[in-house]
Amino acid sequence: MTIVRKIDQQTVMPFLKRTESTRQQQRTEMECQPFFVNLATLPPSQLDHLRQSGLLMSKEVPADKEDLDICLLVERHIQYLSPVFQPTLRSQLRPSFVTLDSSRSWMIYWTLHACDLLDYKTTADERQAMVQTLQLFFHPRDGGFGGGPGQLPHAATTYAAVMALAILASHERHAKDSLKNDKLQPSSSHSALHLLQQVRKPLYQWMLTLADEQGRVRMHHDGEIDVRATYCCIAVLSLLQLPLPVSWANYVSACQTWEGGFGGEPGAEAHGGYTYCAIAALQLMESTHLIDLPALCDYVSRRQLALEGGFSGRSNKLVDGCYSFWQGGALAVVSDLLLSNDGSSGTKTLTALFDTAMLERYILLCAQDIHGGLRDKPSKNRDFYHSCYNLSGLSIAQQYRGIASDTEDESVVFSRHAAVAATHPCYNIRNEHVQYFKSIQWEE
Repeated sequence: MTIVRKIDQQTVMPFLKRTESTRQQQRTEMECQPFFVNLATLPPSQLDHLRQSGLLMSKEVPADKEDLDICLLVERHIQYLSPVFQPTLRSQLRPSFVTLDSSRSWMIYWTLHACDLLDYKTTADERQAMVQTLQLFFHPRDGGFGGGPGQLPHAATTYAAVMALAILASHERHAKDSLKNDKLQPSSSHSALHLLQQVRKPLYQWMLTLADEQGRVRMHHDGEIDVRATYCCIAVLSLLQLPLPVSWANYVSACQTWEGGFGGEPGAEAHGGYTYCAIAALQLMESTHLIDLPALCDYVSRRQLALEGGFSGRSNKLVDGCYSFWQGGALAVVSDLLLSNDGSSGTKTLTALFDTAMLERYILLCAQDIHGGLRDKPSKNRDFYHSCYNLSGLSIAQQYRGIASDTEDESVVFSRHAAVAATHPCYNIRNEHVQYFKSIQWEE
């Protein structure tokens, strides 16, 4: 099958005037364009090379000889990501990772969530080691999680730690009952859930101290104010079934710009990361009525680039794999919102507000490193952050289909060999973890 629909329409972006920005865009288009070919037109030697790399199914596998679907390199991605949380392999991390010392909770979340989307089953030792590590990051005096042991609590690293613990806690379904039954053999899931029970109220009290009277939330005490902090706090409070300070929504709505997206603060340029944080937080606070939703849809959908198929973070910026989730996730939240408000009855189908097939194409062809891990674009190196958010974006693309193609024959569907689990668009952990946490009856 062709992996590029309407190849004759895959044209580079035209510019009325050449600037340094347009030259960078053209270089990026030239960088990505060689990946977008009709596989059916390639000679056998090149197809064999793609099979040897793992991007195509091997001829030895019982399958259709014309099976030219691009594969997700699951085992290689897991091999790249898992040393972060595998105690026996952690020594394989290079010395350069010392620069991420204040992001250790993020590293656990990025790699654990990415492997979870790939359906990797962590061992009991791996889960217990992650729980024990994250427990060291909690600051009992203040109430939040830092990025590492002894580091001050921060809204972003608290979000990462709680979401990682949520993944670990819902691994075994009996963990919910273990909270009130100490006679049960303690498990890693029990330990994670018990830790969340212990920190739940201190987290709430600490997060309230991050906000001022106007509902502006800081990332940490004396830190910067922006909508990332609001989202991180709201996502944690919502998942742990704690009261949501909906007055914070007024500040978030004030961050919407004339373009329709959201900046980090009022008057700042619209940006994909802030836009996601804003719409996800507003959705959780049930306050999306405060914003211009059509303008938001227009802004985010225009960030998908015509040739590359991936998203950029801002107007007139280059494609970047991480925005597969930040922008794609924002549109998924809007899609859910529109679906809940349409007033129709019966079975409802998730509908994309962007070209899901083009996004899949970019992630699988341009963002995949054949050695494992995913990246910003072909000229960039793989890393844990981009691996997490490319796979999260791939999950969103596979859940939200509907306008990706004009006809069945021209659609691009990689799901046979590139399927990942479904992630929740507001929390970015698997849907079943969110459902599990919504069912918990916490000890008050």
